[in-house]
Amino acid sequence: MQKVIDFFSTGISVLLAVVFKVPNRRFDQLVGSESYEYVEFIDREAVVVETVTVSAGTVRFAGSYWRSRIAPESQLQSIAIGERVVISATRGTILLVLHGT
Repeated sequence: MQKVIDFFSTGISVLLAVVFKVPNRRFDQLVGSESYEYVEFIDREAVVVETVTVSAGTVRFAGSYWRSRIAPESQLQSIAIGERVVISATRGTILLVLHGT
């Protein structure tokens, strides 16, 4: 009897996973969103703690250190330590930044 109960509970778990997860993945792919993007960071300020270039750098934002790069729309090649920057986009956990004012 226990094997029958285990079989059905596993089947129900798999069915629920398919019903609730697969459509969400398809929707995210259609609209181009990814759950790990930090969209709430956009237009907020950070401070450069390691020179930021088009390929690497580090900023301090919200009490944490984040990997960063200069955003493609910027004409700058580097941003010096201590400068304020504005977050223009995110790529996973990398912040794309522009020189602040």
